[in-house]
Amino acid sequence: MADKINFILDRANYDVSAWDLYFAKMDFFDNSKREENFETIYSPLQEVKKAVDTHEWHFRMHKNGTGVNETVMQTFVDELEPKILNKQKHKNDYNGEGICTTSISNRVIDEVLPLLTSDKYFIHMYGKRKADKEKKNGRKA
Repeated sequence: MADKINFILDRANYDVSAWDLYFAKMDFFDNSKREENFETIYSPLQEVKKAVDTHEWHFRMHKNGTGVNETVMQTFVDELEPKILNKQKHKNDYNGEGICTTSISNRVIDEVLPLLTSDKYFIHMYGKRKADKEKKNGRKA
């Protein structure tokens, strides 16, 4: 559990001021996408930040020894983990034996990155009209 607490505390130390700046830039380019951008890109990032910030003080106290309570820390870790990670259990049959595996990935990256690395990125930043114009001109939007 100590590694998980350290990870969460490292996450609490991230400078996220750029998120506000980039969200404002998206809004500047295409105001009609503001709500969609907020819900699909900005909100998932903020949700994790707020959840981590809620328990940061408790984790710091636990780590420095002034507020040691393993049960409470485990409860907080269990609350934060699904906000950060996607865990999927898989059952496979291998030579007649059931094998269970678990895959783990970063939930926020899985949800947000495809929006920022696909053709939808240009639409999010500049709007559909500008994206269609770029496609007509032979540029990938």
